[in-house]
Amino acid sequence: MAIFDGFFDNFASGILNPKGNLADYKHASRLFVDDKMKFAPKTKFLYHVQFYLSEPAKQFIPGLDKFTNKIGGLVKASDLPSYSANVETRNKYNRKKNFQTSIEYNPITIDFYDDNFGATTKLLESYYKYYFADSFQFLESGAFGDTHGRQDFVGPRPEGYTPLVGDTLYTDGNNSFKFGMDNNIPSVPFFHKIEISQLSRKSFNTFTLVRPILTEWSHDSVDNTDSSTPMSNGITVRYESVLYDQGPVEAGRNGEPTGFGDPAHYDNTPSPISLLGGANLGVGGILGGAGDILGGEYGLAGGAVAGFNLVQSAQNLTTEGVVEEGLNLATGLLDDIGSDDVGGLPNTFFPKKRGRGGDLDITEAT
Repeated sequence: MAIFDGFFDNFASGILNPKGNLADYKHASRLFVDDKMKFAPKTKFLYHVQFYLSEPAKQFIPGLDKFTNKIGGLVKASDLPSYSANVETRNKYNRKKNFQTSIEYNPITIDFYDDNFGATTKLLESYYKYYFADSFQFLESGAFGDTHGRQDFVGPRPEGYTPLVGDTLYTDGNNSFKFGMDNNIPSVPFFHKIEISQLSRKSFNTFTLVRPILTEWSHDSVDNTDSSTPMSNGITVRYESVLYDQGPVEAGRNGEPTGFGDPAHYDNTPSPISLLGGANLGVGGILGGAGDILGGEYGLAGGAVAGFNLVQSAQNLTTEGVVEEGLNLATGLLDDIGSDDVGGLPNTFFPKKRGRGGDLDITEAT
C-alpha cells in the first residue's frame, strides 16, 4: 500500500544505513561527557603555585617567607615543565637505531602581578640581594667612582676633601668594596623548590621543580598611554629535575596542594546555589542531594545541614514546578533516546527519496 511506502523506506534505511549522510555528536559526547566528564579537557585558569625558600634565604631575608603563599596567588601565568632528550642515531648491522643519551630540562617562565604592596617586586629584589653584592653598595660611598661629577679644585682644597674622579676601584681605600657575586652566600639555592599544581574536579596534579635557579628576572614597563593593563613582574627558571604528585584536593592550613586551602585566602563558605548553601532545589537537585548525603559526601556535621536544607527544598516544591520539571526531564530523556538512533541537524529537513519533493516525501531530523 502506498501509505506504507515511507515507513518501509525509513525502516530499510535505518537498518542498512542507520546514520544516513551525517554522523551525530555522540563521538565527542562519549569521550568528553560520559563517565562524569572524566576525560574532558582541563581549563587553564585553575592552578596554584607555591614557592619554598631555602633556610639560608629565610635567614638572609627575614619575613619574606610569610608572603610566599600570597606571592603564589599573584602568579598571572606560568609554563609547565618541558623536556628535550638528546638522541643519537647509530648503525647496528646496517640498521638505524636511536639512543637517548641525556635529558634537558627546558627553562620555564612565570609572570606575576605587580601588586600594590610590592610582594612580588620584593621577591625579585631579595633574589638579587641574595646572590649579588652590587645591591649593597651606595653611590655616596665611592664604590662606583665619581657619581656626583665633581672635578678636582684648581686652587687649595678644603680641609678633609677627597676627590672622586673617574673609576676609583683600585685607589687606596676603595678596593675593599665587594662586587658581583662576592656576597658570602653558601652554595644553597635561594629557592628550595617550586610547586605548580593543576586543579580539576576536586583533584590536583603537581609538578615540583627541584633546586630551581633564575636565569632572568625582570620588571614591567611603564606607559602613560595605558590605563588598563596591570603591571607585572617575570622570572625565567631553570631546574635540575621534576617530581610528579597527584591526589584529591584538601582544604585547610595543612591541606593539599600546599597553601591552596589556607583559610587566609580560601573561601570555605558554601555557594548559595549548593545544597549546603541553602539553595532552593528542584526535583533533580533533591534526588541528587539525597544521594550525596547517603553516600557520606558531606560528613557528619555537613550532612545534618544538608539534610535540613533538603527538607526545606522539598517543602517548597509546588505541583506546577514538579510537573514542569518532570516534563523537562522526560523530554531530555526522550531526546537522548532518539539521538542514539537518529542523526541530523535539528529543524532541518531532508528528502526521503532521491529526485522527489513535496511535503509527503520529507522528514524532519531530530
